[in-house]
Amino acid sequence: MKHNRMIAGILALILAFGSGGCSSGPDDFNASQKGATEATRQKNEEVYRQLDFNNKDEINAAAKGLLDSPESLEIKDEDGSVIWSQKAFSFVTEDTPSPDTVHPGLWSNAQMNRYYGLFQVHDRIFQVRGYDVTNLTLIAGDTGWIIIDPMSNAEAMRAALELIEKDIEERPIAAVIYTAASVNHYGGVGALLEDAAAAIPIIAPRGFLDAAGTENLFTENSSRRQSEYLYGSLLPAGAQGSLFIGKDETTANGTATYLTPNDFIQETGETREIDGIEIQFQLSEDTTGNVAMNLYFPDTKCLWLSENCSGTLHDLYDVTGEKSSRPDQWADFLTETYALYGSQAEIVIEAHNWPHWGKDVIRSYLSNLASAYQYVFDQTLHLMNQGYTESEIVQSLALPQSLAQSWYLRQYCSSLGGSIRTVYQSYQTASTLNPVDLNPLTETETARRLVEYLGDVTTVLKRAEEDFAKGDYQWVAQITNILIQADPNNQQARYLCADALEQLGYQCESVLWRNAYLTGAKELREGADPQEVELDPLGQKAQHFLSGEAILDYMGTLVDKDLANGKEFTFLLTLTDDEETYTVQLKNSVLLVYPGAVDKACKNKITTTSSGLFAILNQDTDRQALLLEVEGDENIPSVLAGCLKRPSDEFNVVIP
Repeated sequence: MKHNRMIAGILALILAFGSGGCSSGPDDFNASQKGATEATRQKNEEVYRQLDFNNKDEINAAAKGLLDSPESLEIKDEDGSVIWSQKAFSFVTEDTPSPDTVHPGLWSNAQMNRYYGLFQVHDRIFQVRGYDVTNLTLIAGDTGWIIIDPMSNAEAMRAALELIEKDIEERPIAAVIYTAASVNHYGGVGALLEDAAAAIPIIAPRGFLDAAGTENLFTENSSRRQSEYLYGSLLPAGAQGSLFIGKDETTANGTATYLTPNDFIQETGETREIDGIEIQFQLSEDTTGNVAMNLYFPDTKCLWLSENCSGTLHDLYDVTGEKSSRPDQWADFLTETYALYGSQAEIVIEAHNWPHWGKDVIRSYLSNLASAYQYVFDQTLHLMNQGYTESEIVQSLALPQSLAQSWYLRQYCSSLGGSIRTVYQSYQTASTLNPVDLNPLTETETARRLVEYLGDVTTVLKRAEEDFAKGDYQWVAQITNILIQADPNNQQARYLCADALEQLGYQCESVLWRNAYLTGAKELREGADPQEVELDPLGQKAQHFLSGEAILDYMGTLVDKDLANGKEFTFLLTLTDDEETYTVQLKNSVLLVYPGAVDKACKNKITTTSSGLFAILNQDTDRQALLLEVEGDENIPSVLAGCLKRPSDEFNVVIP
């Protein structure tokens, strides 16, 4: 069993400084943003010797088929606020060399993502890329458009339609297909259709409704907060700030809309014929979220891979609260795709990034991606069974060079370490087997004790400053973080930690990690302002997705143990829209939900709809009066609402 290097390093500091030492103070640090240090410049320069920048296959694929690209693209909402901007990323050009504050591979990927507009993939296949985080894909049927994944919001969808109608033609909508349950795969549908008219198929994979309703539900606010870190939404666009999220430039705001599917794919191998076009379906569940599916169009030999392939390794370890994916399952679906379509497909298109053309290219593409995910799975378990800890595997395991040289296997929208953690945590409940780690003190308490042992904090900062000058940024960030956890008001430690995180961000190939490092640095310098948000995390559209049982489950996670302490009641709940009855009990600060009327003698009864449950969630007494029919104790709705604590989505992350 290997030893914890962080603790060893801290012990070395204790030995060095605990008995005294140099007491001169560190140089004054400050809140200003810094450029790249010489160590960062050298590290980024090394990348040119590691990757084949003469290989232009991916950038040629990104540019292929471009029909129209507006000179300056800004999409605004009805209030005039910019929700998506290519103009903001105009500093990324094809001819601009990589700045020393950006990993050269990441800069190359940013250049590929800067090709935006209307693309022709095939005589009957078109894409609008770079108008949203998700590509809009259109298949020309005999009379109308088959729309695949209508983007994340109505504003982007309208802008894309305007481009299509200007450059091609206006056609009726023949069908809409949602290939995954994340909002970026369906949120713009309201710009296409006003309602789910029976005459127009809206096709989705099985389980879509439950997956779309519960995605991020139980961690919505912490997920939103973490997304601010990963997607760089708090950072200004620029070479020292936000670039994009590795699949397209960034996330978009705007108006998310929804229409309920009316045709669900239940099994791989199902087919549909729509407007003269045959479509074959492959389900790929538990890859990009709970549900997803791929499509094959035999007439054009075109294979749609949703997010199973995206021109970059996908992030399997989703730190934004979505369900993590195991790489072996991902590899299994890719090998199934290869077996089903590898001998036929001549074009691959996806929800993100650009297509690939040619049978040999596609077979290599599928095989290499499957190999990469399977390698991570197999080698993580191999090393775990030799006694390596999670952090040791993360630090030591890399893809073999035969895979790592492929541009589409780089970790722009992922991190290899995150995928390793996904595998490790699937089999181990702790990051090490050392019993010392079974019940550790909190980070803050551990930091406070360590600082007591370290003694002279000024001396520690001086040593950390010296390590910073040597380019040892990860260690500087870790040791200054300990000082910050012990004393959040230690401004010098915060400034030095911010400087270290900033350099780590500049060196980072993963744009998600880059954004997290730079956002952490920003908040260490400027602070974060905690706020409360509305309880209905998914807005009114949640009522289209969620079963009454799911809403009650979510309500249970909002019960505050202190607010609920000593409160006890039971009531029979009848939901008229679900046609279900539940027995709901609050006791021991726990909300228990039993199916059916298990206590038939209970005199407390509430009859309502899912909307009524949302009225309780949001403590909306006016809507409660309209939507709730209460028998027995009329105080139960208000007492229940009073036990629910509003979540905060602006809590501190790097500052305790």
